[in-house]
Amino acid sequence: MIDFKEVQVRSSKMREHNDCAVRALSIVANKPYEEVHTLFKKHGRKNRRGTPLNIIFRAASEINPNVKYNINKK
Repeated sequence: MIDFKEVQVRSSKMREHNDCAVRALSIVANKPYEEVHTLFKKHGRKNRRGTPLNIIFRAASEINPNVKYNINKK
């Protein structure tokens, strides 16, 4: 099982910060940090930047198709 300390070490090795969503999804999905980081990047997250909510939901729904989201643009 992947825990916070392991994710924190892997994040530091990649010189990441502002990656709390990547860390959280890595832990709850029990997926390696690098795999989740790549998935977020695929959906538009920039390194060392925060993650917009729509990207979080897209990445989460790719890991688990039961995750549903609806973000209305104004």
